[in-house]
This record gives sequence, structure tokens and C-alpha cells, in this order.
Amino acid sequence: SAEAFWRGNHPGATGTALSPDGQGIFWKAPTPFQQAVLTGDDLQQYEIFREAASEWIHRNPVDFFKITLKKCFYFLGFTPTTGAHYPAWWKYGYAGFYLAILGLALPGLCQIIRARGPHLSEWGAIGLFGFTLMIQHSLCYVELRHRWAFEPFLALLAANGLLTLIKELGKNRRNSPAS
Repeated sequence: SAEAFWRGNHPGATGTALSPDGQGIFWKAPTPFQQAVLTGDDLQQYEIFREAASEWIHRNPVDFFKITLKKCFYFLGFTPTTGAHYPAWWKYGYAGFYLAILGLALPGLCQIIRARGPHLSEWGAIGLFGFTLMIQHSLCYVELRHRWAFEPFLALLAANGLLTLIKELGKNRRNSPAS
């Protein structure tokens, strides 16, 4: 939507839906802009958001590139406002889970690439899905929940990584001089 596009692309954009103090990014916009949006109908609001974001990008292409790149990193990791409206234990619990999944997904991905097995094209399609999801949100704004559509695929990679590690550990024990 034009509003999502604006959230990530205007002079005060942080790359997320929130400002550093946890307030909605819209409420940090200049008052005349807020009033124009709040008094417009749906089509007028769409045009206000679209035009404001497009003009900012046109005037600031380097800043647009920088914030888009920052949003790619936010998509892969965490935003500065992750967990702003949740208890701290939620943020750290989820971060632990996500880092474990990523840590196991890496050997899973390496094994798939190394083996060049029969399902390499399917994994490529899954990778393309994740990449396009990241780009889509990075052109607008990024919140942690935007990645959730891809996390089940990361879990499959993590399962493959866990199996790969278990197989490698089993090989090493049988070949060790102590056994």
C-alpha cells in the first residue's frame, strides 16, 4: 500500500513502523501532513502517501538506497524497535530461537549446495521466495512479523542442518583412533 511505502520512505523514516521512542512513525510526521491524511478519503490518503514517498525518493536517491539496505538487514535480523510493545523476555526468547534456527540452517544450506541433490531447484525456488519477500518489505518498511512467512522454510533448512551435523558427528566417532 502507499501508506506502507511511505512508512519506510520519507525524511523521518526509520525503516520500521515505529520511531526510536516506540511511537508510531505517522505521529512523528509534520502536523500539516497528518491533517491532510486524516481529513482525506481513501483515494486521497493513498495519493498523499504515494506522492510524499515518491518525492522523497526522487530528491534523496542515496538516502533511499541506504535505508533500503538497512531494511534488508532488519529483515534478516532485528530492528532497533523489535519487541518495543512486548515484555523483554519475549524479545530475547524469540532472538534465541531465531539464532538457533539460523545457526542450524547454515550447515543445512551448505549441505544442499555441496550435494547438488535432486531437490536443488526446489530449494532455489524457496530461496527466491525469501529474497523477494525481503526485497518487498525493504522497499516499504520492516517489522519482525514480515519474516514469519519465511521462517517455516528456515526451519526446514535447520532440520537438514541438524541431520547433517548428526551424520558428521557419527562419522567422526567411528573414524576416531579412540574408538
